[in-house]
Amino acid sequence: GLATAFISKTTNLKDYAIIKMTIEVDDERVLNFVDSLDDMKLFRWFLLQTKLQRRIERFGKLYHNSFKQHSLDGALLEYFIMVLSKGGYLSEINCVRCATSTDLYKGIHLFIPNGIEYCIRDKDVIITYEMEN
Repeated sequence: GLATAFISKTTNLKDYAIIKMTIEVDDERVLNFVDSLDDMKLFRWFLLQTKLQRRIERFGKLYHNSFKQHSLDGALLEYFIMVLSKGGYLSEINCVRCATSTDLYKGIHLFIPNGIEYCIRDKDVIITYEMEN
């Protein structure tokens, strides 16, 4: 699967574990960057707010996106959720859903999504989990 391909492409580790999870989420509590244009537009609007530019620039100095980890994206999403939750614009968000692009191909680097990534913010959405061979 995609997880195995990612591990073999990004590390030399021979011992690793893949955990398969079943999750159950309420769409009202999901920030959906896969197929919700409203969520995408709200995030874009948020990032363009003049009064937030200094804070966003500070995040850019503290966090960075790399091939393996998108720390800046995560920090901005957490800030977005915090600000909009405090303002009453968002309900409790327990999961963020994004299209993801895993670099698997020889000789080319594509950003065309080949999977869906769930950032789980509340462990109670996990119904079952098991180690996968």
